[in-house]
Amino acid sequence: MKSEYLEVLNKLFAETYNNIGKYEETVLSCSSKHNLSLNEFHIVECIGSGDEKGRTIGDIAQHMSVTLPTITVAVNKLEKKGYVTKARCEKDGRVVYITLTRMGMKMNAAHRYFHKHMVRTVGDKFNDEEMEILIRCMSTLNEIFIKVKDNEL
Repeated sequence: MKSEYLEVLNKLFAETYNNIGKYEETVLSCSSKHNLSLNEFHIVECIGSGDEKGRTIGDIAQHMSVTLPTITVAVNKLEKKGYVTKARCEKDGRVVYITLTRMGMKMNAAHRYFHKHMVRTVGDKFNDEEMEILIRCMSTLNEIFIKVKDNEL
């Protein structure tokens, strides 16, 4: 009987992951005219969640669990598109801070609005008890995937 649950769970994981991504791409592409990929939206979101001095390439890479070269290429593209700016640290010229431009802030706000809307849409479907169970389940799943990512399982 457990294998039946595992098959259903596998299917639900895959479908949910894919559907969230498709939903996010659809909503964000309809919400405004932009030339950002979903991954670039997530990088903009990461930069926007930093403090006023910005984030370094290393901060962004660590937060997103990707390599420095991957983020470097993406940030360079975002800079060319006008969504971010780079500024060298005055104390240590080797450190470069990435901040959002006005256009980047607008895209970040659109992305935050999408997430708020998505969570409200899901939350409206559950009563308080169900929400508590859903949050516990999602927290446990998140902990498991963090451990898998960090090779702790």
